[in-house]
Amino acid sequence: ASDGQCPCTLGYAQKAEACVLKVYEICKDGRARNQRGECLDHKQWKQYCSQQ
Repeated sequence: ASDGQCPCTLGYAQKAEACVLKVYEICKDGRARNQRGECLDHKQWKQYCSQQ
């Protein structure tokens, strides 16, 4: 749960006054999920990793 002062931790979303676990769709077409829950393909991963 959140006191409204801090955002929910990674993998959780704000729902009313609580933080709840996010449920993600399955990544398809050879994509894989990053820490933010985004499905990335090989090209997107190269760009993502170069910016981290």
